[in-house]
This record gives sequence, C-alpha cells and structure tokens, in this order.
Amino acid sequence: MIALDPWLLGAYQGLAGLAQARGDSATAISIWSRLSGLYPDIPSLRLGLIQAYLDAGQPGRAYWALDSLPEADKDAAAAWYWRGTALLRLNCPDAAAGAFRKSLDRQLEAADWAWAGVGVAMAQMKRFPEAIAAFESARKINPTHEDWQYQLAINLKDGGRAGEALAITTALTEKSPGTARYWRQQGFVLAVSGRPLDAIPALQRSLQLDANQAKVWGALIEVYQIAGRRRDARDAYQKLRAIDTRVAEQMYRSGILPYEGEAE
Repeated sequence: MIALDPWLLGAYQGLAGLAQARGDSATAISIWSRLSGLYPDIPSLRLGLIQAYLDAGQPGRAYWALDSLPEADKDAAAAWYWRGTALLRLNCPDAAAGAFRKSLDRQLEAADWAWAGVGVAMAQMKRFPEAIAAFESARKINPTHEDWQYQLAINLKDGGRAGEALAITTALTEKSPGTARYWRQQGFVLAVSGRPLDAIPALQRSLQLDANQAKVWGALIEVYQIAGRRRDARDAYQKLRAIDTRVAEQMYRSGILPYEGEAE
C-alpha cells in the first residue's frame, strides 16, 4: 500500500523524523530502511537512513549506506558531506576533511556546515591554523550562527590566540548570558591568558547554570589554587567528587595534594 500512495510516504517520513526527535533510533532506522528499500531511486530516503544511523552512534553502517546510494547520487555534494560526517565519527579526520572539501567543490548549499566539518577534523588533528581558517569561513558564510563563533573561539584559544578568542567569548556571554558553555570558554580563555582572578567568576557562572561539568570544576580548582584560595579549592573538589569520581581523583593528585598543609 505504501508503494502506491505518495501521501503515505510523507506520513512515514514524518514518523521517522518524530522517532529520531524522541531518541528512538531503532524505530527511525527501521522506517528509513523500509522506505529506502521501497524507493531506492529517492536519495533523500537513503540520506534519512544515514542520519538515523549517525544519531544511533553507528557511523560504520552510515558509511556503508552511502555506498548503497544510486550511482548518480554517490558523487553529490550531500553524499560527500554525510560521508565526511561518518568519517569524523569513525576517527578518520584527514579523510573526513577531504570529503567535506569535495562537498564544497560540488557546491553544497549549506556550505558553512561543510567548512565547520573541516574545522572539526583539523582540530582533531591539532592543526589549529587550518581549523581556525575553516571556522572563519563558516562564520563568514553564516555570521548569525553562534556555534561557528563558539568553535572559532575554542580553536583560537587552543591555537595560541587567546586575545582574539576572548573578544568572541565576551561577545557571546553578553549576547546569551544564560548559556553555560559560553561562560565556560570565557573562563578557560581567561585562565590560559594568565588572568586566573578574572577566570573565577566566569567559571562560577558556568557552574551556576550547569553544575554537572566536571572539567569546569577541575579548572575552578586550579584557578582557586593559583589565587591562593585553598579552602575554596577543597570545597570545589568535594563538589566534583559528587559528579565524577574519576576526574575528582585526578584533580586530587594534581590540584589538591600538592597544596596540602599550606595556609590560605
């Protein structure tokens, strides 16, 4: 019946999308697999299956599904974009960057997403100048998309350009003061810039918005110790223990034990 009624095709696509939105990956994969089998010449259905596999944490199957596209569609911009995404998840950043660039060569409509993919791949390889350039390209194409600004700031910080990163994180925290990750990066940037006293309130604000950030508690312990606030560091360590015992143990060895016995 579904093969005869185009309305049912749209309805099933809607059901698959709803299942994905609810985190029901098994149902989404089942529906997309059925639809792409019934209509092998409609590439959007196979791409839906690929995205469902990626959402389910199955990048290998997503990559395999790309090879099942009709020959005429395997070299399309969208196919290369999703190939790059799957390769990133498979920890093949160099190959992923090449796939994203091929999607750009083929005029991917959402070119900022492909440039961002290149940026993530380069960051994974610690090639920060190239990552920075890629995220700058993404931001130039879509300057209103805050995530490209955020990722650019991270790579500027990691690439030794903290001053430029700080200008971005400051703008982001001013525009969206209720976003924990913006305050987190503001604190990290200030810390690596040698400004621990300024980093403390930024990290505290991030934790007020989202207390379950083990890495931020660890960073706060470090800047407390640099500032000579031993009691605050120990209090932060106790809070970290309640969130992540593994990270807390690491921080005890590096951020608490060396200062034991020192007065505040």
